[in-house]
Formats: sequence, structure tokens, C-alpha cells
Amino acid sequence: MKLPIVIAIAALLMATPVLAQGPDELKIDRWLVLGPGEIAAGSSALAGGADAALDFDYLPTARMDPKTGTSVQWNSRKQLSWTPGTARFTGGASRQAVYLAIYLESRRWLQADLSVEAPFPVRFYLDGEPLAKSAAPGKSSVPLTLLNGKHLLL
Repeated sequence: MKLPIVIAIAALLMATPVLAQGPDELKIDRWLVLGPGEIAAGSSALAGGADAALDFDYLPTARMDPKTGTSVQWNSRKQLSWTPGTARFTGGASRQAVYLAIYLESRRWLQADLSVEAPFPVRFYLDGEPLAKSAAPGKSSVPLTLLNGKHLLL
């Protein structure tokens, strides 16, 4: 009788660190990716510093509905398609814009922090509404408030 109790207690003690950690962080490494799309040479997005491109709306974020394989007209000569992938990009000779999208689903009201580390400035949107931008490369954090339901994070 003592042996099964000791084994059960030992098993619980070994599992305690795993149970105590809890899922307080979620790393997103798979996104729907659109781009890169070259920023036109005559565009006002090229004027100013590296973050000037963040103030220019290339595509209407409020009407975006990213789905794998869906095509988007980037300019008069180029169409881009949403494809699943990682957030790894190589630089080019010209300035480029890339959209990353993921759908978040919350079963209840939720507050969270989105932490991103990028070698270039980034802009964040939730359900088409601008959240914040990081004007410089590096690590940035943005607070998110999610209501019950499905949300699009760009």
C-alpha cells in the first residue's frame, strides 16, 4: 500500500515544475505572408527616414481578409499572394513592404502584450485599426485587448 502512494507522490513532485510554468507566452512562428512588394520610386513613402514607409497605406487594412492563396493587386504590374510562412526576410536593393497576418481567437475578454523583435521598423494593426508602430529596429511591445471572438492581427 505504501509503495503506490510513494510512487504517486513522486510522480506529482516531478510534474510540479511543468504544471507551475503555465502557458504565459505564445510564440508565433507561422504567419500568412504577403510580399515583399517593392515601394514605387515616386512614392511619398520613400521620403524621410526608415519609418516613413510605415505611415503610408499600401493596402486598405480595414478590408483585408487574408487567406492562403488569395491574390492582392500590389501595383499595376504585380500581384502578390498570401502564403503561409515564417517572418524571415532578406533585404533588397530597394525599399519593400511585407504584410504578416494571423488570426487570433479569444473565448473571453483578454489583455496581452505583443512583443516583436525586428531588424526594421514595423507597424501593427488589430482588426484593421492601427495600434502602434516601432520607428526603429529592435524590440518593441504593444498592448492588445481582445474581445470574445476572432481577430486579425497584421
